[in-house]
Amino acid sequence: MHQVNEYEVTIHSLGEHVVSYLGRDHLKSVTIWGDELTATADISIVLSDDSWAEHERAIDKMIEIREMFLNDVAIDYRFDSEGSLSRRGSTKAAMLQLA
Repeated sequence: MHQVNEYEVTIHSLGEHVVSYLGRDHLKSVTIWGDELTATADISIVLSDDSWAEHERAIDKMIEIREMFLNDVAIDYRFDSEGSLSRRGSTKAAMLQLA
């Protein structure tokens, strides 16, 4: 049985917050590559509506999320188009796909 550590719990919580704050109906997918060694999370967000207004709304929400996790993990995020997901990252990266 796999023991879940504090970092994995943080990444999972981060993913849940991203989906909750952005709204499941505004998302096609959220993928997080977490790197425990560097305490970082690389987030790929695919929005349902690729308009500037929707990007602007999502950026505002991501600012709030970054503030919440400021002491736990360094967050980098980007908006991708469907099918362009690519793993950036490193050594010991676990992936979490949501939405």
